[in-house]
Amino acid sequence: MHVKKILVIIPFLMIQANAVAQSPTGPITEKTLIGTWEAVSDDKSHVFRMEIRDRGPSLLVSAGRDGKSPVYKLQKKVINNGKLFMVFSETGNRAGSVQLVGDGTAAGDDGKDEGVINASLVVSSGKRPGTMEKVTFFKGPYLEDVGKMSVAARDALEKSVAR
Repeated sequence: MHVKKILVIIPFLMIQANAVAQSPTGPITEKTLIGTWEAVSDDKSHVFRMEIRDRGPSLLVSAGRDGKSPVYKLQKKVINNGKLFMVFSETGNRAGSVQLVGDGTAAGDDGKDEGVINASLVVSSGKRPGTMEKVTFFKGPYLEDVGKMSVAARDALEKSVAR
């Protein structure tokens, strides 16, 4: 192998090793589940935000492009070796529900900033049968941060074009 090729490969391998070192490493637990989790539906029509609390109600909201944002309260939670089963019921006098089945990982003992949940969500509304969506939740205000970065990128482009 040529020296030039090696010099190109080494930084790439270092980046990959760093990404692996920073990725969530352990199965999710009751403790590491606590916090804010965000996801986007596959069809990009909904954003999900789940706030799991140690004390008080844990909630899930599904904010859609249609302007509706039903809120669901956690009714049941089972965690076993990183596998999750959660049931949420819609707040107020509505009959909607969400079931989440999946698995997750989180970094460190507290999992404050890093975690991933790959899940299937079954969203039911009243008497209508539920629809299933596959989603990936990321721990922390992930989408909020992405939104801010998107606005900053748009503003930078507008300033560049105005020059």
